[in-house]
Formats: sequence, C-alpha cells, structure tokens
Amino acid sequence: HGRVIIEQLELRTADGSMPTWIHRPGIEGPHPLVMYLMDAPSIRPALHDMASRLATAGYYVMLPYLFYRGGPYREFGTSDEDMHARRDLMGTVTPTGILLKSGRHIDLDIIIYATGFDAIIGGLKEMDIRGVGGKTLKEAWGDGPHTFLGLQVPDFPNMFTLVSAHNGATFCNIPRCSEAQVRWIAELFQHIVDHDVERIECSVEAADAWTEHVYDVVSPSLFPQVTNSWFWGQFGRTNQSDKKRHRFLVYSGGNPLYRQKVKEVADKGYEGMIMKEAALA
Repeated sequence: HGRVIIEQLELRTADGSMPTWIHRPGIEGPHPLVMYLMDAPSIRPALHDMASRLATAGYYVMLPYLFYRGGPYREFGTSDEDMHARRDLMGTVTPTGILLKSGRHIDLDIIIYATGFDAIIGGLKEMDIRGVGGKTLKEAWGDGPHTFLGLQVPDFPNMFTLVSAHNGATFCNIPRCSEAQVRWIAELFQHIVDHDVERIECSVEAADAWTEHVYDVVSPSLFPQVTNSWFWGQFGRTNQSDKKRHRFLVYSGGNPLYRQKVKEVADKGYEGMIMKEAALA
C-alpha cells in the first residue's frame, strides 16, 4: 500500500477531549479498522511505528491517548530528563491522596505502588489451592512451575490452569490463543462426560517431559542469557540449582507447535493424563 497518512484528531468525550492519532493507507478504502490501545501512560515512538506498519499493510489504525483525563499528552522517551519528568508529574503523596505538579489534588483511599509483580503464577500461588495430601500449589511450585501442557499439575486432580505457566496462551495473543485452549478443554470435558470420568490428573512423568520441553524450545533464544526478567520470575539468575532448566514461566514454542502437541495428546486418548471412572452406585 506504500504511503501512510498520519493525522491527529481530538475525540470529544464526557470527560473532555481525547487526543487520537490516525494512521491510514494513502489510497482510497474502505480499510479494516484496528483500534490500537496503548499499554503505557504515554504514547511512545514504537507505538506510532507499529501503527504505521499496520497502515502499510492496509489497515486504518486509531491510536487514542487513553489517559487524557489525567492531563495533556506528553511523549516520553528514556532519557534522564524524561524519567524525571514522569516523577514530577506526580508531585507529592499527601495524607489524603496525591498532589500533582499542576496543583490538582487527587483524593484517594488507597495508593498501590506497582513496583513489581509475581507474573503468571503469583495469583494462583496465593489462592491457597491444595492438592493430594494437603500440599499447596505454592509448595508444589516452590522450585518453579511443573506442569503438563501448562494445563495440569501432578497431584492436583480436576484442576486446569488456563493462561498460566507453560501453556500456549500466555506468551501469545491471549484472547485468540486462549480460545484454542478453551476449545481443547471443552473437547476433553466431553470425553470425561462420555466415559463417566470422575477424576483426572496428569502423571509426574508427563509433567517432567513437558516442563523439559518448555526449556528445550526456549534454549536457542536469548531468554536464557537474560535471566533477570519476569519471564523467569523469582527463579532467575540468583537461583542456580540443577532444576533451573524447569523455571522458565512461559511457553515460547509458538501457538502452532503448541496446538500440534495438545492434538497429539488428544489423538492418543489423552496420553499423560490419568483418568478414573466414577464408582458404580
């Protein structure tokens, strides 16, 4: 499509004017619409670059500044000056909220300092999920996640972990890739109903093999060279036991390979999963 036209609009909302950038092909449409939502408090050059690339491929891209309620748009870079500017926008924490440099005070009951997070597995570990013998998932994953297909954990029967460690929806376009997982799980549930299965859990051997596969597919990449990353969680460079191969949190083999792997499991009668039929009444 070649030439890209970039325009800035001001969209009127109930809360004020929202700056929005349009990246569109330089030829007559119609063109498919992409609503490109920012993932940081300012629109950076990389987002404009991607929007232009999408426009080059024939899409009409809208890039709105979602935080317009908090003040005018400012594009931030990574220089020391810009880093200080981010901090200056906030101003001062007061006993009742946050005072902005503009003089505006935002009243707050609670301030959450999002200085870090336990990605992917943190929420599950904090839910006090207990398996066979009363072992918690937090204890089971104390040395890193150990899963089969990223969907089941040994000794935690009838529990499935979608969009979690080691599965095909986490390191992917989550809405689309999780849909494939839900379909696979739905087919498994139909198998459970058809065969009157009461309990299903993966074997330790199957989880060992899958967890090893998770590392095998990431090992040729740069991820193992940069272990101080949320992709490793707490199991990064400060933890050097022999089980370090089992600690990468996401599946980096790609969704096509993942779909192939789970299809093979289903085609073999859900190999690796131990199923027990309901006892006769």
